Parts: sequence; structure tokens; C-alpha cells
Amino acid sequence: MAIPTGGGPPHIVCESDCNPIWSSNGNFLFVPVEAATRTSPGRSLAIPVGPGESLPQLAPQGIPPQANASIIPGAQSVARADLVPGRDPSHYAYVNMTVHRNLSIFAAVKPCWVGPTNLCAYLDNRDHRNMYRISLP
Repeated sequence: MAIPTGGGPPHIVCESDCNPIWSSNGNFLFVPVEAATRTSPGRSLAIPVGPGESLPQLAPQGIPPQANASIIPGAQSVARADLVPGRDPSHYAYVNMTVHRNLSIFAAVKPCWVGPTNLCAYLDNRDHRNMYRISLP
């Protein structure tokens, strides 16, 4: 729920529980609509904020779970639920979790920045060297 600080009625953002987040420049509101699972990265909607608006135009009941981008004019679907937005829907960062199994188990958390080329670059902290790996998200 979004509550205006200057007064006025509150606005429902999602029909169910969600954690929307603003883009770095405030031009988009990213709303997760499908939760991440072990087999899926989930999905979010990037909803544009019009000129002079402080909140995008949303349905009175909020955005339903599993919603498609077509329910809001100009919205775009982003193939990640847990992300840190950049300036637009094609720029965002996310955590890529990897589990290596040998005689012991350890998880390496690797932040990943996705740019306009859809390549993923991250620092491999396992051996503390500046080794960058490029892969498709």
C-alpha cells in the first residue's frame, strides 16, 4: 500500500503481499508478480511513472499475482523477481547463488549486473582474485 505523505487516500499497489521498488531515477516502479523458486528466477513488472506523477496509474484493487505486462499501459515484464533496478527495465542487478558440492558444501553469492547486452559480469570471491565471468542470464 502506498500512503501519500502530503495527505490523501492510500493506494493499493498489489492484491497480495509484494515489495515494490523504484528504479534508480524514479521513472519506473518494479513490482514482483511471480516469486523466485529453485527452478525459476521469478518475474517483475516495470511500470513507467508518467511526467508529473508520483505513482503510476494502477487498478483500484492493485496488481494481481501472475499479472502480465499488458494490464498496465507501458509496463514491461522483467525476468527476475528479486532484483535491484537500474535506470530502466533493461538495467538491473541480482544475486546469483551457486552451490558447489565436493567433500564440503559452500555457497558463493555473486552479484550480477545486467546491461543492454544481457551479459552478466561478476567477481568470483571464492579465491579472492579479480576474475570476471561473463554469462547469459
